[in-house]
Amino acid sequence: MKKFKAGISKAKDATVGKLKGDQNKDEEFNHQFKTLKNNQEQINKLSKCIADYNSAAGALIKAQQKIAEVLSQMVDGDASQREIQQFAQSYKQVTEASINEKINLLDELIKVQFNDPLNNYLNEYKEINDRVRERNRRHGEKEKLLSETAKYKAKSDPRLQSTESKLAAANQAYDDLNKELTVDMPALVADRGKFFLPVMANVVEIQAGFYKELNKQLSYVQQSGIDKSKGHSHPSVITPREKSSVSRMYSGFDTSPHQQGHTSPSYSAPSHNSPSHNSHSHNSPSHNSPSHTPSGQPQVPTRAAPPVPRSKPEVRARGLWDFQAQDGNELSFRAGETLTILTQQGDWWKASLNGREGMIPANYVQ
Repeated sequence: MKKFKAGISKAKDATVGKLKGDQNKDEEFNHQFKTLKNNQEQINKLSKCIADYNSAAGALIKAQQKIAEVLSQMVDGDASQREIQQFAQSYKQVTEASINEKINLLDELIKVQFNDPLNNYLNEYKEINDRVRERNRRHGEKEKLLSETAKYKAKSDPRLQSTESKLAAANQAYDDLNKELTVDMPALVADRGKFFLPVMANVVEIQAGFYKELNKQLSYVQQSGIDKSKGHSHPSVITPREKSSVSRMYSGFDTSPHQQGHTSPSYSAPSHNSPSHNSHSHNSPSHNSPSHTPSGQPQVPTRAAPPVPRSKPEVRARGLWDFQAQDGNELSFRAGETLTILTQQGDWWKASLNGREGMIPANYVQ
């Protein structure tokens, strides 16, 4: 009985010792395998980025062609637009030239110089993953035989000898593959720089060639004799606002609704006849004051650009409320003072008082 218990104890010790050794091996192995998988994920992300670039480059070429088509349609059929029609036609012809060829060429170059080498390189990762699965299978088989060996040893089972022989072979098979993988996995991760340096250099060369070809293509668009700076100083062809009917004052007709809805160059403000109501505590409101003060004064309208002076009979107006100038080109006055109106434009008029000139809010005088 004592011998039997001693045999069981020895078998347990051998099993526990073996499991601890395998556990240490597994921790190192798992760390290396995790690093390998993270590296493989980054490679897959890079591959997707290259595919996205290819798609975006094709979309860029097609968008360029669409711009040319719309520009051509915009000026087509108008004899007065001859110059822009010639430019649009040239642009359209250039962008239409071998558009599918360019996209297909880019796809083919990326395939040959990036995708094909990458697929071959990733076969090593596939092989490692297959070997890891086999290593795990061997580990499971080894654990099964180890358990059987302990059981047969405790019972002095005649199958013990053959099982121990199988266990020794299983241990050898597992240890050899495990050792091989712990060498190969770090080596494959460390090798990524040597592989991707030439491959990505090819990709950059392809990209540079793509942009160079686009630049060469667009250089054929007729641009001679075109002053490209004139777009920034192009003159207006419509009637200036200060001369337009919308800026005139008509006796018996209120133009303020249009003025209130116009945002440039003048801005909305309460009309002279119906000021809005709110509260403010100063006798002379500022530009950002509410619509109405405790003294009943209307809001000072937002200043527009100074109007172009126009020659008119002298017009006088009387101050309805005190107004305090907010900057150097405005004119202060008090309620009841008579001002000479020099120009009338929108919500701000130019006036003079006691030899001084400046801008005044139109809804502060009558």
